[in-house]
Amino acid sequence: MINENWAFRTTIGDSVLDPSFRDCFAIPPAIGFADIHPMSGTAIAVVYSSEGFAIAADGREMRDAEVNTDDRQKIFAIEPEETLAYALAGSAIITHTTATTQYNLEADVARAVQQAISGDALTFGGYLDNVRSVVYEGLRAAKESGTVDTYPNLDGQGTIATLIIAGYYKGQAVDAAVQITHKDQCLRLPFPIP
Repeated sequence: MINENWAFRTTIGDSVLDPSFRDCFAIPPAIGFADIHPMSGTAIAVVYSSEGFAIAADGREMRDAEVNTDDRQKIFAIEPEETLAYALAGSAIITHTTATTQYNLEADVARAVQQAISGDALTFGGYLDNVRSVVYEGLRAAKESGTVDTYPNLDGQGTIATLIIAGYYKGQAVDAAVQITHKDQCLRLPFPIP
């Protein structure tokens, strides 16, 4: 039986799933959420308890509308903290239309989260600002250098990817989703989404 005091957020894009969906998850009294990235189909779940937190994701990777693998790693620890983790949904690898070069967004995100954790951000919001700036500069430089000729547009609205960061920052349970987008091939600063 589900305790009605348990907090749970489940969304697909802007729509909320049927509340009975939460009956599939045993979520302890705390913060928790599950999200299915509507453009890539990536499923990500985060659950917090007094013992810590757990983050899970599917392993499916698509290429050219075909299943490439079901064993793709999508969750990564943020070292040296190991109390924070991140997952990336959407375009992890961006291939030039001539297929001669690739930009590895996943590697740039890894660099961003590691670089930001070694910074001096006093709040999780400050940490996120640092991550957003590094990701933005990496994507902008890739386009400027010609490594990327066009940004992906997963949803017809300029979505490239979504970055989920969850865990504990300075002892506080935190989670955030950061949307990486462009408008008509003009890169936007990645922004947190509710």
